[in-house]
Amino acid sequence: MDEEQKTALNLIKALNTIQESLTSIKNRLSKLEKTTVESKPVLPVDHVLISCDGSILKNPGGPSTAASVIQQPKLPPVEVVRATNATTNNEAEFDAVYLGLSTLAALNFMPSTEVEVQSDSRVVIDGLNKTKVLKAPKLIKKRDLILELVKQFSAGVKFVWKKRNSSPGLARANNLAQVANGVKPH
Repeated sequence: MDEEQKTALNLIKALNTIQESLTSIKNRLSKLEKTTVESKPVLPVDHVLISCDGSILKNPGGPSTAASVIQQPKLPPVEVVRATNATTNNEAEFDAVYLGLSTLAALNFMPSTEVEVQSDSRVVIDGLNKTKVLKAPKLIKKRDLILELVKQFSAGVKFVWKKRNSSPGLARANNLAQVANGVKPH
């Protein structure tokens, strides 16, 4: 077998491993308690809190998951989790923020409601608040997509860094993302 054939064989093996990992994530996601997002009437709430976390098995590499917990006064939390195409933990963390905000937009809440997004990733929060210069093109693209989405929220969105698992929402988002990715929550 020549070098090109060996390289091709190794690539096929790597693709099979990735496919197996993605299938495993999909199976674990289907076992998690699912929350369906349906169109609802406008919800009269004063404040919405979105707690976000991402998880990746191999950093860099993958596979990865993103999770968000949306909390509104007097309503049960909405939990969303999904597999992502992120290849680094920072990308998965940005995906979690986008997942939470896009889910909130789909819930048809009052756009003048104050929204706070919490994450335990300083890179994400500082990048979104533009207090840190992002250098990776993928992170810049993800940040820009989120900031474009934020324009739907007339009261604006506040991005806040919190210590890992320092709030019930962050602990739950961490748990959802890690369980979906086959990682023991920590």
